[in-house]
Amino acid sequence: MDTPRATERNLMAATWTKAAKVRRAFKSGKKRRKDLVLTPRRAVIEAYVVLHELREAMARAGLSETDANGALVFLSEFQSSDSAYVIPLPAPERMPEPYATARRLEEQLGWRPIGLILHQRDHEAFTPADPKSGAYLWAQQWVISDRATKALLDARKLVANTKAGGAQDVDE
Repeated sequence: MDTPRATERNLMAATWTKAAKVRRAFKSGKKRRKDLVLTPRRAVIEAYVVLHELREAMARAGLSETDANGALVFLSEFQSSDSAYVIPLPAPERMPEPYATARRLEEQLGWRPIGLILHQRDHEAFTPADPKSGAYLWAQQWVISDRATKALLDARKLVANTKAGGAQDVDE
């Protein structure tokens, strides 16, 4: 006899676009329960690894890898404000650029990496009447604190407002 759990299914899954399926699969898993303490070099490498995995998932779904991008987010250890510093991730061959910025932020200014903002374009979900449609943002948090969470959410909104055509914050 089937248990109720075994027969449950997500009825909305039939309406998801290919990019939405990639996004949901990529974001699934346990939430972080303790801080991931990273040096600037390690943070940049980790960000590119995550971005590479997302782009590979997009390619496996038959989507363009260039429709996925990311940005590193830093928070000051010394300032009481929740202001975040956002470093967009350029193409992998330009990896030394965000590393140099990240290293300067940590060594000279006392900022530390708190997470990563991921941006995905979904051409199937785009509607010309809504310029923000078809673009989605979500955060991958490395530091668990109320201050880091607020800074990461603010950074996500900043990235959404600066991306061409805007983007939607998603927590699905």
